[in-house]
Amino acid sequence: MLAAFDRSSPAVAGAGLVSGYSGIGKSSVVNELHKALVPPRGLFASGKFDQYKRDIPYATLAQAFQG
Repeated sequence: MLAAFDRSSPAVAGAGLVSGYSGIGKSSVVNELHKALVPPRGLFASGKFDQYKRDIPYATLAQAFQG
């Protein structure tokens, strides 16, 4: 993901999605990416999927942009 960020340009927006089974460390990876990407030049938004809110469209995206 760091390599993909390095290849991007300031004029082009991008998004990265992390998926996998519960408990494998997705949140830890995202938190480490946050530390590495934001100080140099990045804006960072993250959200977690809530299995109890899956009937609400775009709930994860809304959570990401609220923070």
